[in-house]
Amino acid sequence: MVTAKDYIEDTKRFFREKFKLSLLPHEEMPSISPGGVSALKDWQTKTSRGSIIMPTIIDFYRKVSLAIYLFPQKNKKKEIGYLFGKGIGVEIALQGEVKGRRKRVRFVCRSHSDFELYNFSCKSYPPAFREVFGAQEFYPPTKTKGLENIPNRFMSATAEEVNLGGFKVYIPELELLFLDKLISRESTPRKEGYDAVLLAKAYKLDKKKTLAYLEEFYIKWKIKKTEKDAARVLEEYETTLTRNIKRMKVLLEKAREEVNKEKIVREVNAKMELWEGTQNIIIEGLSLEYWVPLELQSINEEGRVVDNNYRKRVEENIVNSIVRKNKEITKIRELVKIIVD
Repeated sequence: MVTAKDYIEDTKRFFREKFKLSLLPHEEMPSISPGGVSALKDWQTKTSRGSIIMPTIIDFYRKVSLAIYLFPQKNKKKEIGYLFGKGIGVEIALQGEVKGRRKRVRFVCRSHSDFELYNFSCKSYPPAFREVFGAQEFYPPTKTKGLENIPNRFMSATAEEVNLGGFKVYIPELELLFLDKLISRESTPRKEGYDAVLLAKAYKLDKKKTLAYLEEFYIKWKIKKTEKDAARVLEEYETTLTRNIKRMKVLLEKAREEVNKEKIVREVNAKMELWEGTQNIIIEGLSLEYWVPLELQSINEEGRVVDNNYRKRVEENIVNSIVRKNKEITKIRELVKIIVD
């Protein structure tokens, strides 16, 4: 069986013989002549298949190694400038050996169209890297393709070191990488399954930590986004409620009944109570899912909501309703529990 070390030795020999490059670990940007960079770019283009720059396992090893050579992951101070994330990060974990973890099973390499650079804290790409590989997708230290609100420096502090045939390569913590790939999974999985599932099969993941990361870096962000949506819905709710109160006032006046705030509150509540227990019903523009019975202090004489406590209770109902309907959150939670054992 061909090992990662075999592929790396082949890679080093290939670049030494064809380009006179010594792909040894280093922390400084290499000095390559314009002609040398042009030759590397020409090779990179010819070995790609359209947008897929790593169609084979040999291309994977050679191009990952060259990327690190042209753009070292660590600087002279041993600080991480970027991590390989998303699909290429998973592939590095599957083909290599993650330090401190035991790999339980191996999988065949799949093709890759680009490098996804996570925890990107550099000013820019090195010119030679950009010339050879073009503009690559990158994300700042606080987010990934699928996760948000990650504390600054968190990914650097929790980064995994992978032994890829003798080369040290850095990727996000496997629990983060798993969630990122589960949320933003590839459209064309290999026959064994999606990257996230294969990563969980290859390495034992910390279930408690994974669920905590899911809540902190995905669900909380989703709920915060939901709260922004809820603010808009709340505004519409209050506008509709005020209009209904004014309409009720007109109806009472036409019926020559006593018109005061107490009477209006009682009548509006009674109309909504008729449908109590019924789901997904909208009464005169007001959803029963959001409805909170009025009290005298809830509104002013013009029918506008003035009680912040009432407003807060309605907003909670709106947020809870949106979250309940957001099947994505429920689905992701359940998938994590099933996949990570």
